[in-house]
Amino acid sequence: MKHAVWGVLAVALAASACSKTKHESRRSPVNAVTYAQDVKPLLDSRCAGCHADGQLAFPLTSFDEVKTKQSAVVAAVSQKRMPVWLAAAGKQAYHDDPTLSADEIALFQKWADGGYQRGDEAQAKPAGLALLRDLDADAVVPMFAPGTSYTPPSGERKDVYRCFVLDWPYAERRFITGLQAVPGNKKIVHHLVAYHVPANAAPMLRALDAEEEDQGYTCFGGAFPDRLRDPEVAKRMQGRFPDVFKEDNKNQELWIGHWAPGMRGNELPAGTGIAVDGGGALVIQVHYYTGNAPGDSDSAGELRLKTADKVDAPGFILQLSKNEWLSSKRNRSMVIAPHSEATFTHGMTLAQVAEEGQWATGDDRPVERLSIQSANLHMHSYGKSAQAFLTTGETKEVLLDIPSWDLRWQRDYELVSPKTFEAKDLENTTLSVQCTYANKTDHEVLGGVSSDEEMCFDFAFVTLNGKP
Repeated sequence: MKHAVWGVLAVALAASACSKTKHESRRSPVNAVTYAQDVKPLLDSRCAGCHADGQLAFPLTSFDEVKTKQSAVVAAVSQKRMPVWLAAAGKQAYHDDPTLSADEIALFQKWADGGYQRGDEAQAKPAGLALLRDLDADAVVPMFAPGTSYTPPSGERKDVYRCFVLDWPYAERRFITGLQAVPGNKKIVHHLVAYHVPANAAPMLRALDAEEEDQGYTCFGGAFPDRLRDPEVAKRMQGRFPDVFKEDNKNQELWIGHWAPGMRGNELPAGTGIAVDGGGALVIQVHYYTGNAPGDSDSAGELRLKTADKVDAPGFILQLSKNEWLSSKRNRSMVIAPHSEATFTHGMTLAQVAEEGQWATGDDRPVERLSIQSANLHMHSYGKSAQAFLTTGETKEVLLDIPSWDLRWQRDYELVSPKTFEAKDLENTTLSVQCTYANKTDHEVLGGVSSDEEMCFDFAFVTLNGKP
């Protein structure tokens, strides 16, 4: 970033400023770019979701806080490293996109070139915090029982995935229409995913939870404990809970929502909802990152749920992936050789997606219409880039393109204009996910559910039979 060189003029200005009153010292030349009038509204609306007291990153909510990092802030914005938004521009328009326009980025550089003027904060423009909105919830579930806490281990391993089994608050079938997670300690909570597990699986998860000394259990791949990959543990649990291991069981874990820095209340598109049966359990998978606050504990937090007894268009989270990839140790379907790159692609026709949706929603009506509302790409630490796209014949439309993957920043990308298809188009249109990996190590990387293995998913929110 370029810094202004003031020389003798700077000395003269400083001396002059000393003779002014406190109020007068904040005045800026007419048309000057200032913190109060130009920079603060952008920081508040695009950055405060992460950069505020108690959040994941250092606060940037006051002039004094920003002043100590002003050159770094301008550099991060000018280089488009902040605010974080992994989706490539020009593919689709998404809700809650914090990306700064070229003119807004230029304001930061002009602010620096003008000497980081403060301006009159009494005349500051409203922030318009579009990304921070509270949810009008009908149920609130505490993440920890009173007097309990969890302290993720510190050391070289800074990323910890921990699951907590909570009571599901609804006895009857409901549609989830919104979810708001309020993490207890945002200094260490990097993101979280909320799952519903059915009544037959909940007792097993509670039993495995009780076997571990600390709160919750380790769960990198989803809502189920990593320990279930141990053949002895799996055999023991199968003996106690045989219904969980039946081959015809699907969607043992139903993704109902998530939270990532910058998000607050996440409402599904109007008239849509995710069908969830009564009973069962709520499982919260929390990704803790201890690099910013080693030794900190998490002892609070809550999940707020908004529901309806019916919706116009039932929906579900499609977990688009190739199941064989998760068993690559056995079938070698996903192998990334040492010091090489590899790309893997998998697709489903929208007719297959519709069939999956009928099962997930419990709605066996003929599918007259299908809408793809969002995309959410997922890989692990070897990911390089990924796409979710539609193909009809030779035509390809990219729904989400992440050209530079970062495991730390994952979220739903809700389409401003959902992609809607009539029944006649479902057979000849395919929804695909494509992941590219870069293995810079001396050993091969395989597909699987562990942190040192790889995944390739598109978690897409899909609705059925909505209005034209």
